Amino acid sequence: MMYAKRLKELREEKGLTQEALGELVGLTKANISKYESGKLEPNIDTINYLANYFNVSTDYLLGRTDNRTTGMEKNNGEIMGDPQIRALARASRNLSPEKKELLKRIAESMIEEAIKDEENDKQN
Repeated sequence: MMYAKRLKELREEKGLTQEALGELVGLTKANISKYESGKLEPNIDTINYLANYFNVSTDYLLGRTDNRTTGMEKNNGEIMGDPQIRALARASRNLSPEKKELLKRIAESMIEEAIKDEENDKQN
Protein backbone atom coordinates (compact mmCIF):
# COMPACT_ATOMS: atom_id res chain seq x y z
CA MET A 1 0.00 0.00 0.00
CA MET A 2 1.67 3.11 -1.29
CA TYR A 3 0.05 5.51 1.19
CA ALA A 4 1.73 3.59 4.03
CA LYS A 5 5.18 4.02 2.50
CA ARG A 6 4.60 7.65 1.53
CA LEU A 7 3.24 8.60 4.95
CA LYS A 8 6.27 7.13 6.69
CA GLU A 9 8.66 8.85 4.26
CA LEU A 10 6.97 12.21 4.72
CA ARG A 11 6.93 11.88 8.50
CA GLU A 12 10.61 10.92 8.62
CA GLU A 13 11.55 13.78 6.26
CA LYS A 14 10.10 16.18 8.83
CA GLY A 15 11.98 14.38 11.62
CA LEU A 16 8.76 13.51 13.43
CA THR A 17 7.99 10.49 15.55
CA GLN A 18 4.67 8.75 15.06
CA GLU A 19 3.54 10.22 18.36
CA ALA A 20 4.57 13.77 17.38
CA LEU A 21 2.79 13.52 14.03
CA GLY A 22 -0.30 12.19 15.78
CA GLU A 23 -0.31 15.15 18.16
CA LEU A 24 0.13 17.63 15.31
CA VAL A 25 -2.73 16.26 13.24
CA GLY A 26 -5.07 15.06 15.98
CA LEU A 27 -4.53 11.32 15.59
CA THR A 28 -3.19 8.68 17.95
CA LYS A 29 0.29 7.19 17.67
CA ALA A 30 -1.42 3.81 17.25
CA ASN A 31 -3.36 5.04 14.21
CA ILE A 32 -0.23 6.54 12.62
CA SER A 33 1.53 3.23 13.19
CA LYS A 34 -1.34 1.27 11.63
CA TYR A 35 -1.47 3.62 8.63
CA GLU A 36 2.27 3.23 8.08
CA SER A 37 2.12 -0.56 8.35
CA GLY A 38 -0.90 -0.79 6.05
CA LYS A 39 -3.04 -2.39 8.75
CA LEU A 40 -5.51 0.51 8.70
CA GLU A 41 -6.66 2.65 5.81
CA PRO A 42 -7.16 6.34 6.53
CA ASN A 43 -10.55 7.79 5.66
CA ILE A 44 -10.85 10.56 3.08
CA ASP A 45 -10.83 13.33 5.70
CA THR A 46 -7.62 11.97 7.19
CA ILE A 47 -6.02 11.60 3.76
CA ASN A 48 -6.90 15.20 2.94
CA TYR A 49 -5.66 16.43 6.30
CA LEU A 50 -2.35 14.57 6.03
CA ALA A 51 -1.83 15.77 2.46
CA ASN A 52 -2.47 19.33 3.60
CA TYR A 53 -0.15 18.97 6.56
CA PHE A 54 2.69 17.62 4.43
CA ASN A 55 1.87 20.02 1.61
CA VAL A 56 1.54 17.26 -0.99
CA SER A 57 -1.32 16.25 -3.23
CA THR A 58 -3.63 13.46 -2.16
CA ASP A 59 -2.66 11.69 -5.38
CA TYR A 60 0.97 11.73 -4.24
CA LEU A 61 0.06 10.45 -0.78
CA LEU A 62 -2.00 7.64 -2.31
CA GLY A 63 0.73 6.72 -4.80
CA ARG A 64 -1.19 7.75 -7.92
CA THR A 65 1.59 10.13 -8.96
CA ASP A 66 5.19 10.85 -8.08
CA ASN A 67 4.52 14.59 -8.34
CA ARG A 68 4.24 16.03 -4.84
CA THR A 69 2.94 19.45 -5.82
CA THR A 70 -0.53 20.67 -4.99
CA GLY A 71 -0.45 24.05 -6.67
CA MET A 72 -0.85 25.70 -3.25
CA GLU A 73 2.60 25.05 -1.82
CA LYS A 74 3.52 28.53 -0.63
CA ASN A 75 0.25 29.53 0.99
CA ASN A 76 -0.61 26.10 2.33
CA GLY A 77 2.80 25.73 3.97
CA GLU A 78 2.45 29.09 5.66
CA ILE A 79 -1.06 28.34 6.85
CA MET A 80 -0.42 24.82 8.16
CA GLY A 81 2.75 26.04 9.86
CA ASP A 82 0.68 28.25 12.15
CA PRO A 83 -0.01 26.42 15.44
CA GLN A 84 -3.38 28.13 15.88
CA ILE A 85 -4.49 27.00 12.41
CA ARG A 86 -3.39 23.43 13.19
CA ALA A 87 -5.31 23.55 16.48
CA LEU A 88 -8.40 24.87 14.69
CA ALA A 89 -8.13 22.13 12.08
CA ARG A 90 -7.87 19.46 14.79
CA ALA A 91 -10.82 20.88 16.71
CA SER A 92 -12.94 21.16 13.56
CA ARG A 93 -12.80 17.41 13.03
CA ASN A 94 -15.28 16.98 15.90
CA LEU A 95 -17.76 19.63 14.78
CA SER A 96 -21.24 18.82 13.55
CA PRO A 97 -21.73 19.03 9.77
CA GLU A 98 -23.62 22.29 10.24
CA LYS A 99 -20.81 23.89 12.23
CA LYS A 100 -18.23 22.62 9.74
CA GLU A 101 -20.20 24.29 6.95
CA LEU A 102 -20.36 27.53 8.92
CA LEU A 103 -16.62 27.43 9.57
CA LYS A 104 -16.03 26.76 5.87
CA ARG A 105 -18.16 29.77 4.87
CA ILE A 106 -16.31 32.00 7.34
CA ALA A 107 -12.94 30.86 5.97
CA GLU A 108 -14.06 31.37 2.37
CA SER A 109 -15.23 34.88 3.22
CA MET A 110 -11.91 35.69 4.86
CA ILE A 111 -10.00 34.36 1.85
CA GLU A 112 -12.12 36.41 -0.55
CA GLU A 113 -11.47 39.53 1.55
CA ALA A 114 -7.73 38.85 1.61
CA ILE A 115 -7.70 38.43 -2.19
CA LYS A 116 -9.55 41.74 -2.62
CA ASP A 117 -7.11 43.48 -0.27
CA GLU A 118 -4.17 42.05 -2.20
CA GLU A 119 -5.65 43.18 -5.53
CA ASN A 120 -6.27 46.68 -4.13
CA ASP A 121 -2.67 46.84 -2.86
CA LYS A 122 -1.39 45.94 -6.35
CA GLN A 123 -3.49 48.66 -7.95
CA ASN A 124 -2.25 51.37 -5.57
